[in-house]
Amino acid sequence: MLINDQNTLQKFLPNQVVTVDGELTLFDKVQNQLALAEEWAQQYVTGEQLYEKISADKNSTAWHQLASLVANRALVQALPALDLILTPNGFGVVNNANVVPASRDRVDRLLASLLAARDRALDFLLDSLCTMPDWQDSTGYNWWTGCFVQRLSQVAEVVPDSKDLYEDYLKLRLRAVYIEAELEAKFFGPLMPRWRRALATRKNDYDVDLAESVQAEVIALLKGEQTHINMLRDIVQYVRTNPDKFPEWQSSKLAKQWSPEKFTNQKKSKGFWF
Repeated sequence: MLINDQNTLQKFLPNQVVTVDGELTLFDKVQNQLALAEEWAQQYVTGEQLYEKISADKNSTAWHQLASLVANRALVQALPALDLILTPNGFGVVNNANVVPASRDRVDRLLASLLAARDRALDFLLDSLCTMPDWQDSTGYNWWTGCFVQRLSQVAEVVPDSKDLYEDYLKLRLRAVYIEAELEAKFFGPLMPRWRRALATRKNDYDVDLAESVQAEVIALLKGEQTHINMLRDIVQYVRTNPDKFPEWQSSKLAKQWSPEKFTNQKKSKGFWF
């Protein structure tokens, strides 16, 4: 396991946890959730091979980011069962032989801190993964770079009062995919996958600049703003006038649609254009 003892787990907690004699440690209580969190991270974020590679280097930044993600995701899942019981007066916290009232605010604040730590760790980990060539062969790479909204922090621009950025991200991503499909069909065609990769790898300055402009448009549309048609046309014009940089667009159907038809006067014509 990535996290295999109480001391390691303790490093990634937003609050101090004290274990009394005879009580199970927090690590013992959340082992199942830790295993599930590791399985999720391996399947949906890093991929199996890269997960093992990161796990083997405990001194790396990526290891700390991954461990923080796993720990906080596990604790979010475990929180409803951690020493909380239902009493006639609401929730209670088991405290030795007594049951003391659990403040709803305290429980909510703890959950909010765990969610925030989980989401920060995931964004930081994604930044690190984007610098690793091995990640580009994983299903996690294909999913996280499959749209222009590639970080949880961007959710706050659309849902400023979000209580769970990851859950809101999943909802926004579905909407983003439909928006991007329309932009692809009307404006950019085969350049969309290329620009999504550019956002992740940060290669080719002109690709990154254009990708960020399209990303800003996607986020604006997610916020309910009107389409910035002039900006989109400017991007298409730049693509049209730089065929050496965007050959795949030049050979697409869109190139013909965006190229104005040229009229020439001929002697046999019944009328002439001036």
